[in-house]
Amino acid sequence: MNATDLTAFYITRFEDVNGNYITYHYSKPFNKSLCISEIKFSANSVSGITPQNEIKFSYKLAKRTENVFIKGIKHEKVELLEKIEVFTNTNLFRRYEIRHEADMQLAYEKVVEIQEYNGAEEPANLIEFEYDDVTSSNVDTEDLRTYNNNLNLGSIDISGDFDGDGRLDFVDDTKVYTNLFLNQNGGDITYLPSTPTITKLSVTTLTNDNKLNQKIQ
Repeated sequence: MNATDLTAFYITRFEDVNGNYITYHYSKPFNKSLCISEIKFSANSVSGITPQNEIKFSYKLAKRTENVFIKGIKHEKVELLEKIEVFTNTNLFRRYEIRHEADMQLAYEKVVEIQEYNGAEEPANLIEFEYDDVTSSNVDTEDLRTYNNNLNLGSIDISGDFDGDGRLDFVDDTKVYTNLFLNQNGGDITYLPSTPTITKLSVTTLTNDNKLNQKIQ
């Protein structure tokens, strides 16, 4: 069973200690991405019972698709879940039809209705989804900033939250870098005291007759 693609290894079977198991099946509906196609369950390997029930998934082409290149290979996501069917002993038990509408600005499709049917094809009450209007004023724009500091992330000595603001700070040599990337200058720098000079001392103790008792360095 093919259950791998460029981005993941998918589960194909789950079995508990009593031999009850579920199998997962995948396909490429439009010869693009790997999608879950069937889930078969109510089976037992100890008693030899094959799966009695299954869930089937159907897809449609999305109006807005996504793609990415992984190791030079184009990976496309074009599928949109359209229908789910549940069968028991090959008989239809439930069917769910999913309707989408495309966002007016970004063209992404969102679920607006789910219609459930029973085994006799009788519809249940329609489930409807409502969304707040979302507007964006910076579509297809970039905000470029330049940060000026000499922090080399490859040579930091200690990292942690040293000023208690919940953000990561760094210590590099005698400098503490805080508030990184919050403003144009790239953060604040606090200088630590310089490393003190260590001086060796020689201490001696004498006996009552002024003879050397012990010497500590």
